[in-house]
Amino acid sequence: MSTNNFKWKNVLVVVPDFKLDNRCMDEECPHFEEEGEHCEHVNNFYEYDTEGFNEYVKEIQEKLEVLGFESCDIMDGERNYEGNIISQLSYIDMHDNTIATIQVVIRNGYYDGMNIDYTLEYFMDTTKINKQKIKTLCNKVGKILKSSGTQLIQLGTMSNGEGVYKLNK
Repeated sequence: MSTNNFKWKNVLVVVPDFKLDNRCMDEECPHFEEEGEHCEHVNNFYEYDTEGFNEYVKEIQEKLEVLGFESCDIMDGERNYEGNIISQLSYIDMHDNTIATIQVVIRNGYYDGMNIDYTLEYFMDTTKINKQKIKTLCNKVGKILKSSGTQLIQLGTMSNGEGVYKLNK
């Protein structure tokens, strides 16, 4: 049985691809084909642009810091969709004895790619918490994330469990 490629709760935003094409175009390589094609022995090798990815994460963290978020680097422990919490904010109202935590997570796709999303958890008495303030904050987080990648909509799920997605325009 198959599964959806992405896991998300609030927004489905695909992170840009940070794979670098590492195929050989060196004519002096003994494996380079005479027709000017890519070198056949490295057709499927890619490098990952770690520096570019780290810069991408840093830019998002800086935008979220303006909203009061703290940058972090915490693995979330998901088994199939491993994720990295890159920023979080706890809203605490001592008067009402309530806490809400918003975490921004970049999660690996099941097959390929990554997506970014936020999660929201309430602790203590959720009937008294200022949900309007939290909702406004979540909307601002959603806007930042949507501007940082490609937003998708899941159209449905095939009978084998695979998801079908389209661009959200």
